[in-house]
Amino acid sequence: MEGNSNEALEGLFDEMIKILNSDVTKKKKMNSLIKLMNRAEDSNKDASRNQAKLILRMKNLQKYIVKDHKTATCSFTEPNKEDFLSCERPASPTAGCGAPFGPELMFSHTFSRLQKIKKKIGIVKVAVGGTTLYENWSKSQQNSKNNYWWALRDAVAASKGSIEAFVWFQGEEESLLERQASEKYLDRLTELVKNVRTEIRKAAPSKFETIGDVPVVIVELGQWPYADLPYGKAVIKAQQKFVKRDNNAILVKTGAGDDRKKGLSEFYHFDAAAMLIIGDRIAKGLQALLDQKKAE
Repeated sequence: MEGNSNEALEGLFDEMIKILNSDVTKKKKMNSLIKLMNRAEDSNKDASRNQAKLILRMKNLQKYIVKDHKTATCSFTEPNKEDFLSCERPASPTAGCGAPFGPELMFSHTFSRLQKIKKKIGIVKVAVGGTTLYENWSKSQQNSKNNYWWALRDAVAASKGSIEAFVWFQGEEESLLERQASEKYLDRLTELVKNVRTEIRKAAPSKFETIGDVPVVIVELGQWPYADLPYGKAVIKAQQKFVKRDNNAILVKTGAGDDRKKGLSEFYHFDAAAMLIIGDRIAKGLQALLDQKKAE
């Protein structure tokens, strides 16, 4: 997930912050947020209400989200571009770790807040839009044109053992392709996670006793693939099956389902509000995995 948070509605993030900063009642803020989100492309009134409610629950969001994070950094590698490397910079809406940001922005704030021992956090993001897991990311196809396994591998190696977990947010392209791609998604996802975990453990053998000790967060596809793409439900089912089979993996919901009152943006790249909500959920999901490990 690159993080094209401005596509659904240009300026949504800035207008949302203005509403949160306004000196009006919570009810008026809620109504203004709903109206704002209803202006976004492919909006749904129930999903807009749900997003507004969830954003309002993020206490003091408008005060901290616009600033450079003091202890969290992000980098964004786009291996399909000529200048694909980026240096670490403090996480912020203008850091350039997306277009302009993705889930990493809210993740940095929520995950930092959940840490009992305060420490620096680095988010290493590698992404290319419109890619399939098998052709573009699998190790088995690393010698093929437009395969970016090397970028994942090199990002892990460059971290010098500092990576603590792996987050995977992808699958829309398989939802568009032939049935075979979606049917094979579970096996291909399992293989990818195994290979990434192997690289992470190789970089930090003293941190992880086995490759299975590396926590994995799978971000489920959203409402657009679920409702509108021919094989979206099949890919989502594969993501759910993977997490059920892996006791050190967790699934993060992004609004797919028949109950739109629990939904998020239905735009194919989500919207700025949904990006913040998803980032918050990824942070909480990862923390749940880490807490589970400590309790064992």
